[in-house]
Amino acid sequence: MIVLKLLATVWGACLASFINTIIWRLLNQISLFDPQRSYCNSCHQQLTWWQLIPVIGWLIQKGRCHFCHASIGCYSTFSELINGWLWYELFILDPKIITALLILSTSLLVCSATDYFAQWIWPIWLIGLFSLFWLLNQRWQWLRLSAAIAILVGLLIMSFLTSNGIGIGDIELIFILQLCTSIKFVATTVLIAAGLGILSLHSRYQALPFVPYLSLGIVITLILTPS
Repeated sequence: MIVLKLLATVWGACLASFINTIIWRLLNQISLFDPQRSYCNSCHQQLTWWQLIPVIGWLIQKGRCHFCHASIGCYSTFSELINGWLWYELFILDPKIITALLILSTSLLVCSATDYFAQWIWPIWLIGLFSLFWLLNQRWQWLRLSAAIAILVGLLIMSFLTSNGIGIGDIELIFILQLCTSIKFVATTVLIAAGLGILSLHSRYQALPFVPYLSLGIVITLILTPS
């Protein structure tokens, strides 16, 4: 089973790398097929095979382009690491779980990448959060809807009072998350995300893409939640 988990880890990292590349190209209006291989954003030199290995390629290059030595952002590498960890921890030989993992990780990766690179998300991708029903073995309860509406109203008021201090995409994600999980799960996720976000701030006036932190909070909370 450990071999399968390791293969799942590699798959998770590769999935993150692939989705990050696709989203970056779409946002920058670059063809998905030409050039076929990724390239350095600074010198535009196409990357060799070893530079494309998730996580490892970035580590070997010490965070700098092998050709022009320009700094390489760590976002993609970090998301590869986290998604690999998610697949390692939750992977089992169950088609339902594998499908749910694929849907959830794809949803979180797409939403996180668009928020990180462009500060907005496609709300349709939040539907993937409903896969948490399978992963957490949840059943629908109407109390979740009441709690979600209360949270939605509270966050909208907070956003208004703080002049959009919290983005609509963040509010939508938290609302859907409450529909799929529990108040405890949501509270834990938000606390983790807020804590990590505060630690990464360099200035109180710095705009912070919060969806990546919420996604990380979801992953950590999901892994820590007893199965």
